[in-house]
Amino acid sequence: MRNQVRELCTNYGPIYQFFWDVNVAAYEDPSLNDMIRELQPGILINDRGPGRGDYSTPERHVPEGGAFTRPTEACQALGRESWGYKEDEDYYSHQFIMQSMDKILAMGGNYLLNVGPKPDGTIAQENVEALERIGAWYRTVREAFDGAVPASDMVFRDEIVMEGSSRRMVRDEVLLTRKGNTLYVHLYKDPQSTSILLKPLDVLPRKATLLNTGETLETRVDTVPWAWREKPYLRIRGLPVNRLTDSVMVIKLEFDESVSE
Repeated sequence: MRNQVRELCTNYGPIYQFFWDVNVAAYEDPSLNDMIRELQPGILINDRGPGRGDYSTPERHVPEGGAFTRPTEACQALGRESWGYKEDEDYYSHQFIMQSMDKILAMGGNYLLNVGPKPDGTIAQENVEALERIGAWYRTVREAFDGAVPASDMVFRDEIVMEGSSRRMVRDEVLLTRKGNTLYVHLYKDPQSTSILLKPLDVLPRKATLLNTGETLETRVDTVPWAWREKPYLRIRGLPVNRLTDSVMVIKLEFDESVSE
């Protein structure tokens, strides 16, 4: 393997990326990656080889958290059973891919979406329909990713936990991205109701827009009945949860001044 890697890194000119995909045996030998870097200065190496690499590549799953701690490119296929073309393939739902894509991008990662072509080079109709649907959604919400940075540490989540006769309230899970004085709220999981509470934010935005449709949403800074002991927090109301049941909603919040974290 060492000789083959040396050949690849010396006989074919500059190489931008070296993607290992062989480490099922958890074999470790950092000297292999050291050799690659010596032969190809500036190259990117992923994390599936004999060393830690420069970036992470979670496959077919979304890690927990609100932001990645190191460069990450998630790998996802439209087909559930194969990375190539499979005649009797089972396909992920359009919404599942949107939810996966939204969370990875909102956490600051890259997203690799794979499609396996048929033997004649064409793309299966199921994949065409999926790409068209996912692409249409992405075009409506892409401003929440382009030039934005993860900001999910600005909000936190309550949970219902039954402890004898007491309980704590579960709130919707959201992620935030930020661009200047604008926050973007990502509802990467189906919202529970027609409103969300962005605790502990307590500043009223100048405008709230649902990027998916362009419609304006109502915002309030008030106290809700089940949290009467707490201070008022920012609440967004009027979410079309029964109309947009096959998408991922992203809300744009425009503030006159920067919202402190």
